[in-house]
Amino acid sequence: MQPIRAAIFDLDGTLVDSLPATVDAFNVVVSPFLGTRLTAKEVRIVGVNYRKVLGNFLPPEKVDAGLERLLAEFVAKVADVRPFAGVPDLLADLRRRGCKLVVATLRAEDITARILESTGLVSSFDRVLCGAEAIGTGQGFAVDSAALARVAAELGVPPEHAAFVCDSTVDLDAGRKAGMRTAAVAWGYQRREDLALSAPDFLFDALSA
Repeated sequence: MQPIRAAIFDLDGTLVDSLPATVDAFNVVVSPFLGTRLTAKEVRIVGVNYRKVLGNFLPPEKVDAGLERLLAEFVAKVADVRPFAGVPDLLADLRRRGCKLVVATLRAEDITARILESTGLVSSFDRVLCGAEAIGTGQGFAVDSAALARVAAELGVPPEHAAFVCDSTVDLDAGRKAGMRTAAVAWGYQRREDLALSAPDFLFDALSA
């Protein structure tokens, strides 16, 4: 098996637990219309396509304003976002081993920067792939496979020597299309059973102590 020289990590659900802050932000926007609070299970987020999710709960004419308010509320709650236990140590260990590290997310550049700064992870990465660059020619449901391949090339790492680490089946598909090995983490926001059915090269239930 080819050695892994670059590890590309999804952000939300893989490196950091942003779901509580996201649900709180959604409820600020949506609860006045519903008269009740949404649960984490009800906030079914595909990538960060918040517009689509809001469309499930708001009148069409309210979605644009609701999205603007939602993003502002999430920014205000960024300090509540935390790395999953063991993530900082994992990244430090990979760097010591000489592995290039990348974070890849559909989030906008400014919010991505805020999350990485707030969680103390910003210095761990050689490259950040986010926003329009990460969306590429895709539909905004997964990081664009061509963008993943370009980042690996920038780092001088052939795709077969890179791994995409994520918590969703759509991202696993993107990693495979980029010619990379794929690693799924079961502590994120998609069921382990669904991840296993997608047949990643690696499936991690927990970080090693």
